[in-house]
Amino acid sequence: MAEHVFGFIFLAHYFLQHEAIGKTLNAEKVYDIILFHDFGEIKHGDAVTYYKTKEHEEREKEAAKEIFASLPPSLQEMGYRHWQDYEEHTSPEAKFCYALDKVEPLFELLDPVNERSMKRLK
Repeated sequence: MAEHVFGFIFLAHYFLQHEAIGKTLNAEKVYDIILFHDFGEIKHGDAVTYYKTKEHEEREKEAAKEIFASLPPSLQEMGYRHWQDYEEHTSPEAKFCYALDKVEPLFELLDPVNERSMKRLK
């Protein structure tokens, strides 16, 4: 997960600076969305997108409520709001993050170790 978030932030930083859309987005909000976007997966782990079912999605929603409730009060509402924005693609920043989140794993394939692992894990 740490590698994913690092890669995600790296790509966001690049595209916020080099694409016209990046200049219209709130960069702080983008980084907050990236930070919190996978918190719903903390309890049960991640299911690969093409294997994810409605049951996975419901379980993740319930887990997110539990995880965010366990955070310090100053982060609970803000974190959940950014997670929910990402899940629902409400804001332009969330749409930007959602698109980058789908592209980021492709960059990981440029590393031969990751390529072998992805093939092995299907």
